[in-house]
Amino acid sequence: MRDRVSLESYTDEAAQDSGLHAFREKVKMVEHPEWEPPHISGEKFPIVIKLKDGTEHKAVFSGAVKGIRLSDDELMDRYMDCALRVLSRRSAEEGARMILTLDKVKDVSEVMDLFTFGRKNKNK
Repeated sequence: MRDRVSLESYTDEAAQDSGLHAFREKVKMVEHPEWEPPHISGEKFPIVIKLKDGTEHKAVFSGAVKGIRLSDDELMDRYMDCALRVLSRRSAEEGARMILTLDKVKDVSEVMDLFTFGRKNKNK
């Protein structure tokens, strides 16, 4: 199993990882169909994690879980991890600059060209 979730986490190979399968065998999820979905009702619902040694970890959630907050550096790392799969480093960095200063881009077609391979051979 991997410590970090990335695009590789969603490949066929990753889905066949024996460590992941072993981990999933240890988890039992108990759903309560009689409970109204919290995202509809706004009600709070409990989450209880019970370990083999009897230890319990409890939390109460209401509605949808709020989004994960990433630092600028973490966000840029994730962006570059994805962008460098299909863009040259120069194009990926230019794309990041354009997105981060989108309010200053004079013609959005420049951004669209970059991310839809309109200039795929230009920066390689």
